[in-house]
Amino acid sequence: AVILSTHQYGNYVVQHLLSMKLEPWTSIIVQTIRWKVLVLGRDKHASNVVEKCLTGAGKEGEEGMVRAIVALMEEESGDEKKKGEGFLQLAMDAYGNFVVQKFLRIVVNNNNSSSSSSSSMEEEGKEYYIQVKEKLLTFFLPRLSRMKMNVWGRQVAGRIENIVVTDENRKREEEEEEEEEEEREEVSQHAL
Repeated sequence: AVILSTHQYGNYVVQHLLSMKLEPWTSIIVQTIRWKVLVLGRDKHASNVVEKCLTGAGKEGEEGMVRAIVALMEEESGDEKKKGEGFLQLAMDAYGNFVVQKFLRIVVNNNNSSSSSSSSMEEEGKEYYIQVKEKLLTFFLPRLSRMKMNVWGRQVAGRIENIVVTDENRKREEEEEEEEEEEREEVSQHAL
């Protein structure tokens, strides 16, 4: 799968296999690709396969890829300042930035999805994605100025800033709704 992923035409074969979601092939491909994200994510052709693993390999494939990318972000290098350096380089790469942007979209979408009849497994998954989002913000926010100096890093930095602004707006709206609800309760109590 790795060799085909880096091939000009072979990557389309791997992507097609992933989109078919045929087990055990999908799992085998995702398992192989997920531990080579840093290398494959920076390759012109293989980066498309990595993105397909994130979005087109089913929920299990997505979760496996997310866990692998989180591990990259938290990767220890002995020097705290260089923690996750490979992941940062991926975010500032011509092809890798698309992989990281896709990853951010998945994390944000899983944070924002809400269903009234969600199971405990779905709630656990949502809680995991909330934790991943917090880790992402903790990782990227101190590095934004460095990322903005790179043409491809600017793309990811812009997406991170949008996430922060959206979160701030959502919190403000929730606070306003709570205040309005409290005012309604006060009015209804005075009416009695």
